[in-house]
Amino acid sequence: MPGSNKPETFPNPINRVCHFYARRIKMKEGKITRRSFIQTGAVLTGGAVLAACGPAQTSTPEPTAMTQPTATTAAVQSTTAPEATATQVSVTLTAEELLLKAGLPLPGAPNNPKGWKVLFPKIPEGMPFDPLVTISSSRRVDSTVTFPEGDGVDNNYFTRYMKAILGIEWKAAWTWIGADDGEQKYNLAMAANDLPDLCEGVGGTILVKMYEADMVEDITDAYENYADPVWVKGKWDKYGNLPWAYASYNGRKMGLPYVERLVQNDKVMWIRQDWLDKLGLKAPTTLDELYEVATAFKKAELGQGAKGTTLGIAAQQDLGYSWYASFDPIWGSMTGTIPGYWTEDENGNLVNGMVNPRMKEALALLRKWYAEGLIPADFPNRPTAEAEKLVAGNQVGIHFTPSWDGGWGCQESKKNDPSAVWKPYDIPAGPAGKKKHWSNPFVGAVYPMRKGVGDKKVEAFLKQTNFLAEWAENPENRAAMNPGIENVTFEIKDGKAVPISNLYFAKWAFGPVMGTGGGGVDPERDINLLRYRLDNWSKIPEEQRDAEQSTFFDDPTGASTLSNEALLLAASVSEEEGIKNLYNALPTPTMVELGTELGTANGSNSGLGSLAVETFTAIITGQKPLEAFDEFVSTWKSLGGDQITNEVNEWYATHK
Repeated sequence: MPGSNKPETFPNPINRVCHFYARRIKMKEGKITRRSFIQTGAVLTGGAVLAACGPAQTSTPEPTAMTQPTATTAAVQSTTAPEATATQVSVTLTAEELLLKAGLPLPGAPNNPKGWKVLFPKIPEGMPFDPLVTISSSRRVDSTVTFPEGDGVDNNYFTRYMKAILGIEWKAAWTWIGADDGEQKYNLAMAANDLPDLCEGVGGTILVKMYEADMVEDITDAYENYADPVWVKGKWDKYGNLPWAYASYNGRKMGLPYVERLVQNDKVMWIRQDWLDKLGLKAPTTLDELYEVATAFKKAELGQGAKGTTLGIAAQQDLGYSWYASFDPIWGSMTGTIPGYWTEDENGNLVNGMVNPRMKEALALLRKWYAEGLIPADFPNRPTAEAEKLVAGNQVGIHFTPSWDGGWGCQESKKNDPSAVWKPYDIPAGPAGKKKHWSNPFVGAVYPMRKGVGDKKVEAFLKQTNFLAEWAENPENRAAMNPGIENVTFEIKDGKAVPISNLYFAKWAFGPVMGTGGGGVDPERDINLLRYRLDNWSKIPEEQRDAEQSTFFDDPTGASTLSNEALLLAASVSEEEGIKNLYNALPTPTMVELGTELGTANGSNSGLGSLAVETFTAIITGQKPLEAFDEFVSTWKSLGGDQITNEVNEWYATHK
């Protein structure tokens, strides 16, 4: 569930470069989540995106009948040997040959004059398995997806590909839609000692319970033996222990992490450039200038709607950090930390940002903005996704949102007002400089296997991860996380790839790569893909480009170019400006006991705890005086915050 918003975990321990076309689908269906927007996987429109997503088709081609895949080697009769003494030669089949042998269409459009060929890596040693290795798995599903007749969660192009190429048969043990549904089903499965072979996207207290009950298979040795040294280990080694912060227990590897895209949720400052130009203003570079520009926008009544409804800065209910219209650049630039984040004090000890003394100054600033109507009066009750409506409705001139909004809110804004011009800028500086949330790609969700699952299934799981990581994340393969299939997910018209289905690999796949939420292995996969395309495809003369390449550069709305610009900006400043939450581990005992009230280790409202959310909201909205912050700090510490801090620092002493 690595996740709405993220691959959801139970409970979600975290807050996933997104695609305009996927979001439009979700908006049309009336079901909007951040995850459903970004999970199309490939970078910022172009052939891979268009091949992966689009408006639902009226009829989907029936899946081609598949014959049972054979072993990797096949006996082939020599054409040169004498008739009486025919020789049997062992020939290793490629992934492409195995798909054709199974009667399956190849990805891409290899037979179209304007098409392209998707390349495959070498099949892992010993695969495809014969007999098949069957793995059961839980699976988060999308309620808006309708499979064509005969297809389903565990009978689709991904499962047929894996069966043919790798000899792995996937079976859905059970499915869920939302976090509450998933949490209930995991609890029931644990109580009955009936977990599936693979558990998708488990996190938080559910994961702790699994570990403590000894219900998870130790994959340490198998990982060392089977994980690819380049496409898996080589992508994670530079991050130290971070990939294993939640996927290990007592020093042993207990599953594979769900891995988001690097800078996926790093904020840029989106601003109405046309409003700046109209008022003769420049983009703000400091918080003081931000206040001046936001005030000017409001006073000039530049927004659509009734008089007095123009807002300076968008906001929503998640106070510490969120994936849209977030406060984190304000907290960060004011204090150098974020509520809910654990960062070092002057003595090198970890302290929760919500009790940092400078947080009082940041609250005073937001209190002033609220009183002057620069931020929405209803922000405490506005769900995160609803903040996008302020942008789309042209009611607001500034918001702090990741790069992918160039294809969502900013694009919807332009549809409603063709004169609207949004532009991404770096965040403004405050007393602490330019500081904001750093997107930890290892978000706290894990893919564990049940205890006693068997060595062969562990081997199969790890080898599939190797294969998919290389296939999807090597730009030269042109699989790009969501390899389209001509006449299944797209068709070629007028030299462009046109979507014909809203089904794609993120709706089909099992495991941490390509599946729910568009997860992968290399955190830099999307940035690498974008740079590869810009560096290589741009050199191909326009008339020589295939349909995928032509579609990538065909940007009539400007949404892709805008999001690409924002992504590269965010990537260029991520390390310098990002605030890293230094507590990356399972919840401490006191967090498990009191976390609902006192918070855990992230900046969403659930991570902050009810005490902080209620107090901070009341201070910002003027219902409580600023001095209530001091009372909050004392109460938080006495109720168990000091104990949580001690437990966090005990962990940190051995993990610095």
